[in-house]
Amino acid sequence: MENQQFKMNNHQKEKRILIFVFCFSVVMIGLFSYLFYQDIKNRPLVDYPKYSLSTTQWTNGNVIITVNNEDHYISSYSFDGGKTYQSSNIYEVVANGEIYLMVKDINDKPSKMIPISIQNIDKENPIITFEATTTIQLGSNFSLRSGVQAYDEGSGLNNNYVVVPDKIDTSVSGEYTIKYTAFDKVGNFTEKERKIIISDVQGRTYYRYRDATIENYQCEPFNCNCVTTESAAITQTCPAGYTFNQPNQCCLTCYQTCQRTNWGEWSEWSQEKVTATSTREVETKIE
Repeated sequence: MENQQFKMNNHQKEKRILIFVFCFSVVMIGLFSYLFYQDIKNRPLVDYPKYSLSTTQWTNGNVIITVNNEDHYISSYSFDGGKTYQSSNIYEVVANGEIYLMVKDINDKPSKMIPISIQNIDKENPIITFEATTTIQLGSNFSLRSGVQAYDEGSGLNNNYVVVPDKIDTSVSGEYTIKYTAFDKVGNFTEKERKIIISDVQGRTYYRYRDATIENYQCEPFNCNCVTTESAAITQTCPAGYTFNQPNQCCLTCYQTCQRTNWGEWSEWSQEKVTATSTREVETKIE
């Protein structure tokens, strides 16, 4: 009898354990299912938006960014890191710099931020430098390309510059206006005129010049070296030197480097020969 009672007690105990394990399993499965559902529910439909550029080659026009929305999951688009949104998936970039792409899905949940660097826009004309006025001796040999420099700081020059007319008759005294034209590889161009004086007056050659200083300055600020942190999303504060950028980034402020040319005053006339450079204009005369 005692053995039979002992076996019954063990059987009931095992039954209770099995029931407990079953109930616990059901609860855990339900809990994990709920957490998984919440994770799926809170996850954006678009994590990293895909995009295309109208061109990655040098251009003197604008670059068009088109965001892919083939699945129709996206409701709005931001090209400034989530500060503002628009309904169009097309954005036109007019100058080189950094674009920060984000989108919101149809549930209004934001995606991750994607930085897009645009550095292939060239709207600057080439540069041509030479003596503004050149006086040469009657009957001398002279090349119309002498003392001329042409260059382009963007896409580069498209072949060499053009000279019209391409030659002059130095055996006849007179005054000529020569036109120089330089094109870069995207179609920007510069035209500049030069005066050539052919004189039959025997005398000394005098030179005067003026120098230019090239000033570099910071222009077109943009966010760079961005770091994504959870604390930034919560507190909207960043370490010293960084600025907060939506949604959860701390960024440094970088600048494009631009140049300007500042010309000085003309020097006095002198017999000391002076050569024109990219930062020096020279005029000559014979007396």
